[in-house]
Amino acid sequence: MPAVDLSETLDRPHRLVHATRKALGRSQKVTDTRGKPAVIPLYLSCPLADRALRIMHAPFTEAERRGYTVETQSDLQRGETVHTVAIVIRCRAFPLALTERTTKVPHEPTPQERRQQERNPWTRLPKYDEELNGRLTLGAPSGSWYQHSYSYSDSARWTLESRLGHLLQDLERLAAEADRREREKELREAEQRRRW
Repeated sequence: MPAVDLSETLDRPHRLVHATRKALGRSQKVTDTRGKPAVIPLYLSCPLADRALRIMHAPFTEAERRGYTVETQSDLQRGETVHTVAIVIRCRAFPLALTERTTKVPHEPTPQERRQQERNPWTRLPKYDEELNGRLTLGAPSGSWYQHSYSYSDSARWTLESRLGHLLQDLERLAAEADRREREKELREAEQRRRW
C-alpha cells in the first residue's frame, strides 16, 4: 500500500488547510467550520483541530502530486447551502468529510428542562445525548452518493493516519470503475444505434 506522508508540523500547509486554520476562531470546546465557504468543513473538539488539519493536509498534497485537484464546493440541499471539499480524479469529484465520532450517554436534565417539565408534564426529555469521543472519521459525507464506498476511522487496531493510503487507493478505484461503466454504456448505446 502506498504510504501517504503525514508531517508532524505544518510549515507549508495546503492552501485549504491554511484557510481553515485562519477560519477556526477562538472557541474553547468545539471547532465548527461547516457554514464557511472555501474552507474544510470540520466539526470536532478543539484539542483535535491540529491533528485534523495535519490529516487533511496529507491526502490533499498527495492527490495534487498525483495530478488530481482538490476543490471546495457549495451546493444547495433542502434549502440550505452545504459546503464540502472534494478530491477530483478525472473529472469525478469525491467529497470528503472529517468528523469526530460520538457516543451515546444518558441525558442529564438541566434546571431549565426540569422547570419546563414541571410546568408541562407532557413534554418529553431526550433519553440520551451525543458526546464527541476523540475518534476521527474521514470519508464520504453521510447522505452522499458514495456514503458507504470509502470511509476510514480511528479504531483499536489502527489510527486514521495509517489509512490515508487506502483512502486514496479507494478513490482511484472508484474513478476507474466509473470510467469503465461509462465506456460500457457508450458501447451499448452505439450497438443499439447500429441495430436500429
